Amino acid sequence: MKPETQEQLRRQAIRLWRKVGKYKQIGDIIGVHAYTIGKWVRNYKKYGANSLKSQKRRRRMGEDRLLSRDQEIALQKEICDKSPDQLKLAYDVFGACS
Repeated sequence: MKPETQEQLRRQAIRLWRKVGKYKQIGDIIGVHAYTIGKWVRNYKKYGANSLKSQKRRRRMGEDRLLSRDQEIALQKEICDKSPDQLKLAYDVFGACS
C-alpha cells in the first residue's frame, strides 16, 4: 500500500477503536489483523497522532545484493573452512583484521 493509504487506514482504526473498542471487530471491518490494530492503538496511546504516520521503509531482505544467494553461501563456506592465513587476510593477535 502507499504510505498515504496506510496512514488513512491507521486513522480509521483509531476512530473505530474510540467507538467500538474491540480490536478483532475493527480488524474485520478494515481488513487488518487484530494484533496489528492493537499495535497501532498502543503506539497511538504512547506517542499520539504522529505514530500513525508512515515511516520510511527499509530495504527488504535480499534486495540490492551485490552477490547472488548462492555466491554468498559459497563465500561464507570459504571463510568458515579456512584460516585467515589461507585466505591471505591480515590479522592481529586479537583476531581483528588490520
